[in-house]
Amino acid sequence: MDLTLPGSRAVEAGQPGFLQRNSRQNESLSNQRSKVSIVTQRPLELILARNLMSALSTPAFLVDEGGILVFYNESAGLLLGKRFEELGTVGPREWGAMFGPFDDSGAPIVYDELPLVRAVRNGRPAHAEFVIRSTDGAEHEVEAAAFPILTAHGSQGAIALFWPSAGNGAGPT
Repeated sequence: MDLTLPGSRAVEAGQPGFLQRNSRQNESLSNQRSKVSIVTQRPLELILARNLMSALSTPAFLVDEGGILVFYNESAGLLLGKRFEELGTVGPREWGAMFGPFDDSGAPIVYDELPLVRAVRNGRPAHAEFVIRSTDGAEHEVEAAAFPILTAHGSQGAIALFWPSAGNGAGPT
């Protein structure tokens, strides 16, 4: 029985055809799948945290357990001078270089001492005061509170909320 469609040609085994791909096509497809899986395989808790943060008027950051900035809300974007959609997902070195945080003398704060990192590693909330820098170079003294996102499988990341410090005269009452 011939299953070849009219106008098509039979393909011999070993030749690239409709259901077979050459090595370049396989590599391209594999790369595309990798990119998609990186974007789509976020834990449910991070997705829910992002949804919550979108509704907050307080600036907030969301990082995964590796310190990758996976989202910040509109309020944070206004303070930082760049919307998350313009920046996208970035690693700790990139967001640290862009926004800080910095100590009183302008030196970057050691990564391991950031509230976000302490919250992820210790599985408990952390708080600090420091300076952040927006994309236009303006510096903002802020307080930040970070808390871990924990699942049955362990830490999945952390959320940090930040606001002008009381020293700025605009802190919470």
